[in-house]
Amino acid sequence: MGCGASALSVLDHAIGYHKVTGESFAVKILEQDHPEFNKNDLKKETEMMRMVKHQGCIQLFDVFENEKHVFIVLELASGGELFDRVIENGTFSERDATLLISQVLEAVAYLHSLGICHRDLKPENVLMKSDDPASTDYNVVKLADFGLSTLGTYQNSMHTACGTPEYVAPEIVMSIGADKLPKKYSAKVDIWAIGVILYVMLCGFQPFQLDNQKAMYDAILGGQYGFPSPEWDPISQEAKNFISFVLQVNPKTRPTAQQCLRHRWILEMGMGRTESLNLSKSCCVTRLQRNQRLHG
Repeated sequence: MGCGASALSVLDHAIGYHKVTGESFAVKILEQDHPEFNKNDLKKETEMMRMVKHQGCIQLFDVFENEKHVFIVLELASGGELFDRVIENGTFSERDATLLISQVLEAVAYLHSLGICHRDLKPENVLMKSDDPASTDYNVVKLADFGLSTLGTYQNSMHTACGTPEYVAPEIVMSIGADKLPKKYSAKVDIWAIGVILYVMLCGFQPFQLDNQKAMYDAILGGQYGFPSPEWDPISQEAKNFISFVLQVNPKTRPTAQQCLRHRWILEMGMGRTESLNLSKSCCVTRLQRNQRLHG
């Protein structure tokens, strides 16, 4: 599933350095004659990214081009994807999960305050600032990939079915394959995706992980998920309550990012946070390895 071709059909990635300061940057290199390259979409996306000035979002510094390529200069996050950290290290403790998911919620609350809906939140689009456990940036997260983002409001402003299947909200699923104009939806779709991300962080697999896409969509529409044993046995009822609070099928009752940040579990787990994450190995992570990397 997606919104059509993205303007950012990336040919290559590189690391650039400022000639004077030596500061490192990420550089996306786009091929202008690529069949999916769309200059108008690129302009729209980069204009949106220039609006974003938040510590929890990858910053856009510059865009320039030559006859064949466009170069997008971005803030460098060298720690890889949140997805990779789950796969490589195991599931997160509740305290460590709140340390990271709170940053995601703060960034999303900021985006929503600007009228921006990300529309493709997933562990692959949550980047870690550093891969050095000794660095103060090791546990800093950055939201990336604004290719499907759009400007709107909480007042039901979007129509197009976008996102990655495992993380899409019920109201988006309802518009898939619709013969008539899809139903409108709001930025609350980002909140649903955050709930799925947190679920994965705590147990290592997805809440709507089924054998075929139709069954998965039916489960999403019905909010049919559970907290199976033994993976969820050591996880508190408060954590489960928070996930249920977020994964509400009705977007009207689903919380905002700010309401999530005020939830009891987030506030209590956030007290006395440590700077280093203690990750526990989990055999269930292999289930995520087998079933993830499905891009719409």
